[in-house]
Amino acid sequence: MTVNERLWSEKLNRFARETHELPGIADRVSKRNFLAQLRNSVCHALSVSNIRNMNIDPSCIDASSNRFDPLQAAVHYHRLGKYDEACWMVFLTVHCGISHCWKLERSIYDRFGDPGSWTWTQTSASPEEFRNWLRSHQRNGTVPPNLQFGNHRKYQSLKDSTQRRAGTGDAVASYVEWIRRGGGHKELFQQTLQE
Repeated sequence: MTVNERLWSEKLNRFARETHELPGIADRVSKRNFLAQLRNSVCHALSVSNIRNMNIDPSCIDASSNRFDPLQAAVHYHRLGKYDEACWMVFLTVHCGISHCWKLERSIYDRFGDPGSWTWTQTSASPEEFRNWLRSHQRNGTVPPNLQFGNHRKYQSLKDSTQRRAGTGDAVASYVEWIRRGGGHKELFQQTLQE
């Protein structure tokens, strides 16, 4: 155990003693795994924070490029005043999880190589069209191979599920509806902050 790991472990023990019992970390292995996940989360948060201060290459928004990076694209769009597109990039990242080289996010945004992109404008105008596009690729067996969700989303599916409503088409339709009901991204987030 490194010095930092010991420090985090001691802080966690103190929290469990003084603030709130944490029965899930009573086992040493479970505690170590939890601390590793916590460390990874902190590293990701710091990395996202650092992106805000970076000089960003505009090619990060091109889903057909290996330079595509939805988090950098979100910052880039935000700087251009394209708030909805910035939020859409963040949604795709959260929905897909951090996958290897953004392969899943890139594939969806790039429409699996079909003409155009699934931008916020395109997707929010017709979430049903998005769902039908996805279903069509699944039926035809033309979904690119080896697309995987990030680790925290490993049980998520691109497929629509008529029983559980848990597929990507359902998630996108639900997200679009939530944003619409709130009056748009800015309005919804401002209202939520005020509340």
